[in-house]
Amino acid sequence: TTALYHALLGPTRWSDADGSFRGPTGAIQQTGGGDAPVVTELSIWDTFRTQFPLTLLLAPQSASAVVRSLEVFARDTGVLPRWTLGSGDAGGMEGYHAAAMLADAVLWRRAAREGASASVPDVNATLVAAAASRAATAAEGSLWTQPGAGYVPNRVCETLECAQDDACRAVLHDAAGEAREAASARATAGNWRNVWNGAEGFFCARNSSGAFVHECADRAEFALAQLNVFDKNYVEGDAWHWRWYVPHEPEALAEAFGGAAAFRAALTEFFSRGARDPTDVVPDPYYWPGNEEDLHAAFLFAFVNDTASARRWAAHARSAAFPAAPGGLPGNDDYGALSSWLVWSSLGLYPHKCKGQFVVTEPAFDDIRVTTSCGTLRLVQEGTGQLTRIMRNGQDLRLDRTLVAAEDLCGDVTISWVYA
Repeated sequence: TTALYHALLGPTRWSDADGSFRGPTGAIQQTGGGDAPVVTELSIWDTFRTQFPLTLLLAPQSASAVVRSLEVFARDTGVLPRWTLGSGDAGGMEGYHAAAMLADAVLWRRAAREGASASVPDVNATLVAAAASRAATAAEGSLWTQPGAGYVPNRVCETLECAQDDACRAVLHDAAGEAREAASARATAGNWRNVWNGAEGFFCARNSSGAFVHECADRAEFALAQLNVFDKNYVEGDAWHWRWYVPHEPEALAEAFGGAAAFRAALTEFFSRGARDPTDVVPDPYYWPGNEEDLHAAFLFAFVNDTASARRWAAHARSAAFPAAPGGLPGNDDYGALSSWLVWSSLGLYPHKCKGQFVVTEPAFDDIRVTTSCGTLRLVQEGTGQLTRIMRNGQDLRLDRTLVAAEDLCGDVTISWVYA
């Protein structure tokens, strides 16, 4: 309950009761009578992964206000913001993740229309796709599209995040009917490969000449004292935290590791070593759900046909990092981002970024009933013992690769976990 409360505390309303607000150019503007209010304090780097997708599912009016506010910013400035504060953009963190939020909104509205009538936000795709393109140009720099390059010099994390955002931007271009631009964005969404150091098995920054500028990590150095959890080469983390940051192309990332078996082994090592360190607000150099960049990591197992490990490690994180006690958060909640992870994990679901699908793991409660923005969702566990089946409305889902499309969560839906 506390996590749900935290997850839905924001955003902060910016427009006044009469609809007036100061826009990003400083001019006083007026919302229309039927428009959603304008909101601010969107810490987008924190919230786009978990909190905003949860808002789409549970609080469509709030989600509509976020979409409306991003569109105002796009209309008035020509770009998407990184981190709105008051009427402006604080410009914090990396990437241009507003594109990911808007792409998720596009995909959720499409799913809701197919599954049931719904009150979910509509998106002006033409407006925001153009603004996302300009934001991409600003974030990615001149080497992004150059043959033989395709990375942000000296910034490995920004390269990874912009690659993800390009995949999301492609969704916006598709919605706007811009096939050529969508294809271009999908191509550069693979630029994460250009900072993958296959010899070391980690992502590492390259300089403008193409040389790797630092050693990513030493596989032999596993003692906690030998890893810098706030390595200056990475954003709020280390090489291990960022090793998994290709949420839009997990199967391709597995191939970079040498295939599904090697990827499963590396992920298991990451979580096993993280489990040895007591979970608290001090960052763990391995898996640590106290910051956002590896929140998705447990769910990557599903893409290499090992949802059982996704279930195991998501459940471990819930119990070890989010105890029902004072101090039951592993880090700064960041506008409800960590709490939203806990809500998703407790539902037994996790959003696959900009893909319109969800990983299905295992809920934390026997019977959950959710009124969503597009229907009614029931999540129920039946029996005891070993998990033998997962079903959606009586139809079996794969146990090893348990994924559902967004439209399959809309309407009158029951997902059942059967134990025997």
